[in-house]
Amino acid sequence: MTLNPPPSQQTPQSPRRIPNRRVLIVGNYCHDVLIQNGSVVAETLGGAASFISNVLDSSSVSCELVSKVGHDFRYEVIHSPIVAPDKETTIFEAYFDLGIDGIGHADRVLKRVSACDPILPSDIPDSRFDFGMAVGVGGEILPETLEKMVEICDVVAVDIQALIRVFDPVDGAVKLVDLKESGFFHILHRIGFLKASSDEALFMDVEPIEAAV
Repeated sequence: MTLNPPPSQQTPQSPRRIPNRRVLIVGNYCHDVLIQNGSVVAETLGGAASFISNVLDSSSVSCELVSKVGHDFRYEVIHSPIVAPDKETTIFEAYFDLGIDGIGHADRVLKRVSACDPILPSDIPDSRFDFGMAVGVGGEILPETLEKMVEICDVVAVDIQALIRVFDPVDGAVKLVDLKESGFFHILHRIGFLKASSDEALFMDVEPIEAAV
């Protein structure tokens, strides 16, 4: 099927149709709970993978999503997740009145109160993709999983929170570690794009990263 008409058939008003590109999204769906003054004010589907897939689906971009949830997953989604029947879905609680959190926010403390299984290399399809997006939020992307992604995708974009988030063993509070201590540093030279917020950028040592590239 021809996606673009020959130049002789195009007019200045003819829209140029761009072929869809296959995108692989990797990251767990989550249950997000918002808490203020000791009361739950909202519960919603969370996880960067869910937001990104919604955007791509609405733009008619072909994408495949790899995500894991527990037996308690409560939302209907277009891209079915892998269900770990003996686990609970990853749950984050966001507190808006507990002071300053571990990553410098004065108005929110984020805690991971349960975590589903990590996404393994064997969970990733043995296919080729134009783009890969590693967008874990709860520590679910392993170094070996990211390595599998860079092997099968032409270009991989990574949200740095998938690499540098750690969680307090007592209350699950989210903290960040230096990228060079994350276990992912040796893969950086194979990543096409690395996205970081201003807070997260403080945990990147730019010169060593440039040296690794």
